[in-house]
Amino acid sequence: MKKSILGDRIHSLRKEKSVTQEELGRSLGVTAQAVSNWECGGTPDAELLPAIADFFGVSVDYLFGKSDEIKKDILLELIWELSHTPKEERFEKAYQYCWSIQQGLFNLDPGLLTGALREDMVVPDSTKITSVLLFEEGMTYMRVNDNMHSFFLLPTPQGGIGSKLLEAWEYEKFFTILGKKDRMRALLFLYGRKPMALSGKRMADYLLITEKEAEDILRDLCELQLLQEFEMDTEEGSCILYRAVEYYPNIAALVPFLFSAGDLIKKAECCFNNAVTKNQPIL
Repeated sequence: MKKSILGDRIHSLRKEKSVTQEELGRSLGVTAQAVSNWECGGTPDAELLPAIADFFGVSVDYLFGKSDEIKKDILLELIWELSHTPKEERFEKAYQYCWSIQQGLFNLDPGLLTGALREDMVVPDSTKITSVLLFEEGMTYMRVNDNMHSFFLLPTPQGGIGSKLLEAWEYEKFFTILGKKDRMRALLFLYGRKPMALSGKRMADYLLITEKEAEDILRDLCELQLLQEFEMDTEEGSCILYRAVEYYPNIAALVPFLFSAGDLIKKAECCFNNAVTKNQPIL
């Protein structure tokens, strides 16, 4: 079978991405033999051409040789790169993408920023290094040092960031309850252990307080929807137990909330970028 431009392009793109014929076929819902036939001169079904182009991040025109320039879709490239990265390395690679976003938003020569974090720079593990950007279009906050990675990006919504916040009294209620004695200790204990229910007596034993005081703490955390209360029947009768709300939608905000609060309490020692638009309200 005579080779074709289409077959050559599929073959070269597949090799460039280090994808086997089996992997490509599996993604497209065809056999490895079908991919082999295409590369040897066969023609894929017309409805498969957009899927093939999307897989490689190119245009259909490029597949047929009408353009020598690969017009890659960066979003598809990111998806492909992360999905083909070993699971234990994915978060680190994603974080590097975030650092690239930070540099792009700052609109500065990338070499100037990456040079600031050169490998031979000695930074104690306890040192917090951040990168902060605040423009009319939005804001980002990033922890850059190796001992703790995080990235926050917030495009400015219609009406400004402040228009999306809760009423002041709602924050006051939340922080007042969480700021009461032993509430944070109880919260960190509950979420720092394996998912399992506990009683007021167990919490009292941990905090070295009375069982009534422990029950008050647990009910407060339930009011904030950080815990769930439920009744269980036992041989001794019914009892009230509490468990962490691990799969409740709101709980996804707990970890970033705790780290953000920590950054407010203990400021960063070093900050890169630190671009702030003057005369622009933060909220």
